[in-house]
Amino acid sequence: MSIQKTLIEQKNKAIKDIEDLKEATKPVKPDVSLGRLTRMDVIAQKSMNEESLRAAEMRLKKIKRAIKALEDEEYGFCLNCEEEISTARLKAIPYATICINCSG
Repeated sequence: MSIQKTLIEQKNKAIKDIEDLKEATKPVKPDVSLGRLTRMDVIAQKSMNEESLRAAEMRLKKIKRAIKALEDEEYGFCLNCEEEISTARLKAIPYATICINCSG
């Protein structure tokens, strides 16, 4: 599978995840029956969903940047050292912007 196709699939998945998480982070009305869950459980779950939403939005931004870099023929080069990012790293993280040596 091509990198471009992988990035587009990941972009679509991130968009879907964001839509689902936005729904899951809507406030719970006080008059809604929660059944066996306590209000504190709902608040904790909402907080975890909000963090997941932020991570999904960040991932989507990175994927969009990678798609743009691919279109501009600047894809696959480390932003720090400007060397090529290894194919193995790009297969694992197609939106990687730094090589393994610069990552820490």
